[in-house]
Amino acid sequence: MDGIISLPIALIGFFILPDVPEISNPWYLSKQEVALSQKRMELEGREKRQPYTKAKIMKIITSWHIYLLTVLFAYIFLSWAHEICADDNEERAITVGTMNEVAYIFQIWMPQVVWQQVDAPQYQKGYISLTMMSAIHIATAFMLRFQHNREIKK
Repeated sequence: MDGIISLPIALIGFFILPDVPEISNPWYLSKQEVALSQKRMELEGREKRQPYTKAKIMKIITSWHIYLLTVLFAYIFLSWAHEICADDNEERAITVGTMNEVAYIFQIWMPQVVWQQVDAPQYQKGYISLTMMSAIHIATAFMLRFQHNREIKK
């Protein structure tokens, strides 16, 4: 019963939220507004959508983007992922999807294990886990910044 509200919201979102500008034509936007959004994407330097090929999948799998960004599944890093993967729509889709899935996977089991009621009020396992995850996020953010700056210079 918990998911009852999700179904109508998902259906409304499917019909109301527009797709990427190059294939979107929502009923509530004029042709000029759609053209403006397409022009903005072009000015941003966004590539047009391309089909997934074996070479494209191998490029994404062997890229550092998907691995470092997936460790940083906190939602603030999703905008960074969009910026880093701006030149490849398919890589951005797979990377952001993977980030979301890893976040959900951790949210399923981690609270049950490290924030148990019997540990209250100290929550020693919880605070240690939180400190370690924060240290990993900080270190990964610096590695990501280094890699991204190096990639920009190329």
